[in-house]
Amino acid sequence: MNLATVFSRTGVLVLTFTIVSRQTLKLPRETQANTLRGAFGNYFRRLVCVPSCRTPELCPLRESCPYKLIFEPSPPLNLHHLSKNQDLPRPFIFRYVGSNRDLSRCQAPRAEDELSGKDSCHDNFFAPQSTFEAGEKLQFHILLIGKAVEYLPYFVLSFREVERSGFGLNRARCQLEEVSSDGQLGGSETCPENCGTESEKAQACQVESVYSLRDQILHAPRVPTMAEYVNRRERDLRHEAKGATFLTVHFLSPTSLRFEEREVRNPDFHHLFKRVRDRVSSLCTFYGAGSIDTDFKTLGNLAERVPTASTSLRWVERTRFSSKRRQRHELSGFMGKCIYNVSGLPSGAREELLRWLLAGELLHVGKHAVWGNGRFACAIQNGD
Repeated sequence: MNLATVFSRTGVLVLTFTIVSRQTLKLPRETQANTLRGAFGNYFRRLVCVPSCRTPELCPLRESCPYKLIFEPSPPLNLHHLSKNQDLPRPFIFRYVGSNRDLSRCQAPRAEDELSGKDSCHDNFFAPQSTFEAGEKLQFHILLIGKAVEYLPYFVLSFREVERSGFGLNRARCQLEEVSSDGQLGGSETCPENCGTESEKAQACQVESVYSLRDQILHAPRVPTMAEYVNRRERDLRHEAKGATFLTVHFLSPTSLRFEEREVRNPDFHHLFKRVRDRVSSLCTFYGAGSIDTDFKTLGNLAERVPTASTSLRWVERTRFSSKRRQRHELSGFMGKCIYNVSGLPSGAREELLRWLLAGELLHVGKHAVWGNGRFACAIQNGD
């Protein structure tokens, strides 16, 4: 299938989870998303695993086990061209949003500001707050990609466990108050402040209630497609794209890329594009509509023709602790922006590469994307 067909048949669900602390809650200052993901993994496994399961690899139900399919996927044997990829991307992404105290101090960024690089709040992507008093709320996004949407009930039920089992460094009791979905895959951030009542805003921004503590009923939301996001972003950029000279990429969370087994700290365009291409392709192949029929080598060659105009990056040191393996792992990466000169590419090639990058905006890029790393946004400008 071509790129447009795969994107139009691959669903992505953006969920906002709101949790209320019932007692003082302590989280690590810089790795909230990792803590959320770790808690979720433990609760998820507790829900679905059979008593006889020791490891996902030896599980008697491993071919249909939700935990293995979501957390420890492996490539099907019949896909020989991807058989060497033993660490498939997970079909979900955690993004920490903040608490009600964070959001009152630093207004949640509008998408148009974020995409133009004006957003200063994202410099605090790993929110500074680490202690939450009783009654305070914290929010985070979970993106479910393709087949992972089928496991939506497990995601909701897993976080209901925070009330019984506790959460955070001190296992504080919390409560899942609400889960909502964003039918515009990020479009709710641009909802105008004066668009009416809360219900009118929700309708205008296509926000649906998935779960509420009030009725404790799980509602199935509409699942947007990747094509809806990419097409909307293309429309946002279209008036600038025809005569585009420069493509600016804003790295909004720590991004870790590797090229020829080496860490990249000042990425050329092809370093970024090839990793986006591979991640988008893998997620669509294993969890979405299927493989994308295109010439990957030619795309890579085109990307190599794009020079770097300027960079403004800083390296951000982050680590996480794996309770499962009792090891500390790197979460470091670069943040800032890179400006690439795309004027030497034919207009058709620019549009083709841009569509891949816009999908990457949604799906992130590089290592540790599942914890919200590798989030970026594109902007286009002319040389004059």
